Amino acid sequence: MDSNLIEKKYKFVPLWDTQAVLKNWSIFTEGLEKIALHTDDEMDFNTLLNEILSGKLLMWIGFVDGEYNGFSTTKFSENSLGKRYLWVVHGYIKIEGDHDAWTEGMKVLEEFARKSNCSALKFYTDREKPYARKISKLGWRITYTEFVKDIK
Repeated sequence: MDSNLIEKKYKFVPLWDTQAVLKNWSIFTEGLEKIALHTDDEMDFNTLLNEILSGKLLMWIGFVDGEYNGFSTTKFSENSLGKRYLWVVHGYIKIEGDHDAWTEGMKVLEEFARKSNCSALKFYTDREKPYARKISKLGWRITYTEFVKDIK
């Protein structure tokens, strides 16, 4: 049987419970270290943890076939015209992980944004090229290095 025909099960869930965040914090450290290397702002582990525990950021955890694959953090923001966004602040997929899970996770975040009365979903990256081909097929447009998808 062709292994490409085997359907994978993707799951991307928010960690609303701060105890769940603390319990699983050790699995996020590898990704957080990599994010810190590619972030210009003053993001560090303590700041990130405090923002998650205070509710400023929502941690999402991704699984493929029941195995941890990566995480994202999100928060709501508004522009000067009052347009509400769901901002994907951080995203990480394990190096040996399934990178198609990113697309599946973005679908979950889009639905969450829609249910949260957002008009768009956005994220920023300093690595435009790897994402550009995949997300343009999903209806995203690139504005500088900010990626935005309107939600209808």
